Amino acid sequence: MNKKRDGRVFGIRFFCMLILSALALTANAENQLWWGHTNNIDQRGSYGTQQTGTYHCAVFIPGDNAATSGKKIAAIRFSLKANNVTDIKAWTATALPDPADESQLSVSVDVDPSQIGPTDTELPLTSPCDIPAEGIYVGYSFTITTAKRGPDMFPVITAPATTEGSLFVQTEQSDGWEDLYSQGKGGLMLQILLQGDFADRHALPGELTPMMVSVGGESTTVLPLTNIGTQSVSSIDYTVSDDYTTSGERHADLTDPIAFGETKSIPIIIPADDTQRKSMKTLTVTKVNGQPNSRPGSTAELMCYSIADVINRNVVVEEYTGVQCGNCPRGMVGMSMLHDMYGSRFVGIAIHQYSKNDAMYISPDNYAPLSFQEAPMCTFDRSWMVDPFYGSMEMGEHRVWDDFPVALQELTRCSVSVSGSIDDDFSQVEAVAQIKSLFDDSYSLEFVLVADGLTGSASNWLQSNFLYSIEPEIVPEELRLFAQGGTYGLSRISGLAYNDVAVASSYVEGKNQVEDVTVTAGDVKEVSYTLPLPATELKEALRAGRLYVAALVADAQGRILNADKQPVSGSGATAVSTIATTHDTSATVYTPDGLCHPRLQPGLNIVRTPSGNITKIFVSNP
Repeated sequence: MNKKRDGRVFGIRFFCMLILSALALTANAENQLWWGHTNNIDQRGSYGTQQTGTYHCAVFIPGDNAATSGKKIAAIRFSLKANNVTDIKAWTATALPDPADESQLSVSVDVDPSQIGPTDTELPLTSPCDIPAEGIYVGYSFTITTAKRGPDMFPVITAPATTEGSLFVQTEQSDGWEDLYSQGKGGLMLQILLQGDFADRHALPGELTPMMVSVGGESTTVLPLTNIGTQSVSSIDYTVSDDYTTSGERHADLTDPIAFGETKSIPIIIPADDTQRKSMKTLTVTKVNGQPNSRPGSTAELMCYSIADVINRNVVVEEYTGVQCGNCPRGMVGMSMLHDMYGSRFVGIAIHQYSKNDAMYISPDNYAPLSFQEAPMCTFDRSWMVDPFYGSMEMGEHRVWDDFPVALQELTRCSVSVSGSIDDDFSQVEAVAQIKSLFDDSYSLEFVLVADGLTGSASNWLQSNFLYSIEPEIVPEELRLFAQGGTYGLSRISGLAYNDVAVASSYVEGKNQVEDVTVTAGDVKEVSYTLPLPATELKEALRAGRLYVAALVADAQGRILNADKQPVSGSGATAVSTIATTHDTSATVYTPDGLCHPRLQPGLNIVRTPSGNITKIFVSNP
């Protein structure tokens, strides 16, 4: 995959998707345990300006965290591997300080350079430091005197982290402190030695996302579970209750025990109600390792929708792509296969944001923020991200179209339909959506304009292609048209028709302009919105292409619950036909000249399945 890099950052790819808020490792005494936003066994990355100068690094330690509340800091541990480093100092402060002002530091410890080496540096404090209720910053500073090799060019050691406040950095090149965690740089490799009283067994459940379950049935969801007891958690028992009933105690064994301070996600079972309704359920962890939880009252709440009426739903696949991305042809193939196999159940949206030098570029301010880190990549209903060709398993015969049926099986609690019409000046589209809900509820609603068949001859339409030099026998069959000797086996491809392209949305200056929609159960709520067409060179391509409007309905957590995508009247889109719900994942599309294509082409198409069945489909020109 391609990954864009900050010029000051040496990035490494984190292969594990870790769900953790803080990790602790070993104890120096019975009443002392190491804790931090990161741990010292994770795969590490590094950050730096590649220049000489002074760095200041810090993390925020919350005072109301279940692990840190009421504790003291007995020592600080951090990682620094630079060779040419001086003026090393560890410190604490009640606010991000001006490091040059010693009066702003609560604790300051000078570090001899001889203490810096291949292992992490541990600094016991002369007197343990209180963690106030409002929290405290813990950090270290140092100066790089020569920056000619990696450890000195990128001296800030990082690791995966999932909590805010995990990485603040100030350098001579920055304008004050920067929150690099929010920029996707991970967390600082720093831990503190907590001192205080710890329970033997204390498993704390985290926030649960709302779920939908068939009436009378049960479903599995993921529970974030944090261990703040001295015993590693290998199993829990729990109950689920609401205003109507309390379930019997259920048991869950963990294949990977949870150490102190560590948060892991474990599967748990939630029972539905016997009638269609929504109810707030309370999950209580009653036992840890077969013994009563040392701290009763360890609970989490969950909104559960028990559903009797099944509503058909469509799946939104949003792809991060761009013409400068040499790996993105495989995403084009994956999106085409989904389109041809699942028809209108697939709501495809290709977001060209990889590079601004792209004729179809759409500004992040004009589309929902999706936090894509690599291209190509796609998200299913904004719930999980996968490769747009290989899907959730980047190996073997698994493909993205094998994931799609799983997403289709998800229950939903609302339906949506959309229509759109373009004005006589071809300058804007009037979109109208209708939402119907099984429950009294509020939803967010977004509109997106999507185009098919966009082409251009300028350089910013040329598609980069890294597959062109690979022998066709090495790549999956569906990608061979982009491989060596294939129809599009060139390093830069001209004449491609781009499909599913997002050209406008209801996001303006980073904010969705459609207000949240409150719907009464059984009623239909209608919402209108005017989408302007881009006033750029793309407009002429849109006249020759085919235009669609999509309506996306999401819950308060941002997960898309349902969507609809329809041709815009007056744009010529209604002349296009597609393969309906053909679930044969290996169907191959040919044109009469014998060329293989990733999706149906204007004119006559010959669709062949592995079983030998042949279907002829004619697609009208727009």
